[in-house]
Amino acid sequence: MFKTLYRCPRTVARHENGPLHGSRRRYLEHLAAQGAALHTLRAASGVIYRAAIWMNLDESSPVERKEVERAAERWANRSYRNASCSGPQQTDKEFRQTTCNWLRFAGRLRESDRVPAPHQLEIDSLCRYMEEERGLSPATIATARHSLAKFFKYARKRKLGEFRIIDVENFLARLGKEGWTRHGIRSIAHQIRTFFRYSEQQDWTKPSHCRSSTWSARIPARTTPSRSFLAGRATTVSQYTNRSQDRHSRPTYTPVACGLWDARQ
Repeated sequence: MFKTLYRCPRTVARHENGPLHGSRRRYLEHLAAQGAALHTLRAASGVIYRAAIWMNLDESSPVERKEVERAAERWANRSYRNASCSGPQQTDKEFRQTTCNWLRFAGRLRESDRVPAPHQLEIDSLCRYMEEERGLSPATIATARHSLAKFFKYARKRKLGEFRIIDVENFLARLGKEGWTRHGIRSIAHQIRTFFRYSEQQDWTKPSHCRSSTWSARIPARTTPSRSFLAGRATTVSQYTNRSQDRHSRPTYTPVACGLWDARQ
């Protein structure tokens, strides 16, 4: 990732050998999968590199949001600011937002003074299951936590039993309009599918309730019948993204098409 962002060997070496290089690399790869431009990735890379050093972050301890805000203020008002950089207010905002997004993605940001995301307890339960029962990597768990929080924030305060396949399709379509890549959309669809499989096991939702025939009137005409109601969603990733390289490349079936809600697939 760093060799892609920078041409200077010394700059690449500085980022690869700097603190928390693995966590920073995974976050940048996550942004790239969302369709972030090269200049956006470079800007984010510089901010989180400076944050790791400026805040003296270790490998795993949680970080309070207030600590990030204090560090952002100190960085924006430092006495040796570059003459070509943005003003203190913009620098503070950039440092705070980018660092919080990175630490939140890594599962290390503690926001004691903020309202939890919708269904945060259920998300935490799934993440513990992924770590303790399945032994998945911290990066995988962080991606799941971030993806599910984004989906439930989009869905607002809807109860788990009220979700329908059309809600997921509308969410994925929105990601495509925002410039997400096929890989990014496929990844977040997989995380949503995993969550609702787990929710059935925990009796948070009714088994296979999303295959109810009463919803057939809400399914678009493009649907292709298959072994089950939701497993038959003939939906491609390119359907959700406006990127030319995605529209003209070979269609790839998403987890939606493979039975996003069907725990028996």
